[in-house]
Amino acid sequence: MDGRVSTYRSGAYAAEALARLEVAEQARELSEAAAELVPTGADRHARDGEFVADAVRLLEAARRLVDAAVLYERVKGTGWDRVAAELGDLDDPAARARQAAAEEDFRMRFLRAWLWPERAGDVLTTPDRLAELLARLDGWAPGGDPDGGDPDGGGPDGRGPVSGGLATMGTRERSALLNRAADLLDDDRLDDETRRDLEIALCRRRIEFYQDMGMRSPEALAALADTRVRLRALLPAGEADDRPGRH
Repeated sequence: MDGRVSTYRSGAYAAEALARLEVAEQARELSEAAAELVPTGADRHARDGEFVADAVRLLEAARRLVDAAVLYERVKGTGWDRVAAELGDLDDPAARARQAAAEEDFRMRFLRAWLWPERAGDVLTTPDRLAELLARLDGWAPGGDPDGGDPDGGGPDGRGPVSGGLATMGTRERSALLNRAADLLDDDRLDDETRRDLEIALCRRRIEFYQDMGMRSPEALAALADTRVRLRALLPAGEADDRPGRH
């Protein structure tokens, strides 16, 4: 993915894009499972009740698709009232609470993956797994390459029917992530080691942000210098201060 979208840089895919990919993957799995019920050639070998069981599994898969769609709509900014109107009878207090918890969990995992890209596989996905998913979806989707799509997973250059339409992270999202990470530092439940680890990651992302934005005002240059000084104070002797941007 290097050269188009680097998962380690802040120009990587936006949270909205990763939530949209979950919708695509759930839809693909549901479609393929439903297609298996169409042929009749093996019907005489089916056990009693097998088609009901298969239909129930499809219903469960459809519910997972609905959950993924709700998450995506919320992450991209759709209000709860609009989501509830589309859900109809599926919207109830228990479902809304569960979906709100899922949204918060996703946002926190995305923040952690962004702050510590080298640990992203523990909370969200690795660059390799993301590239494989994009290639699979690009190859499966209408208009895609059935032999597997772009081996690098496509990207915002529009070469894949799925990857070509995904949003990359913009300035506003990066700024919001920086603010949320800063808010986490005020959590009294953090132990000293965790707080230091978080502040190091935040300093690195702030430096990257200032550099990428090309801010040249005296205030911005002073903030950049102060952040560099703070990062050097936090780091163990000899540890590089330029991650994750160099990846």
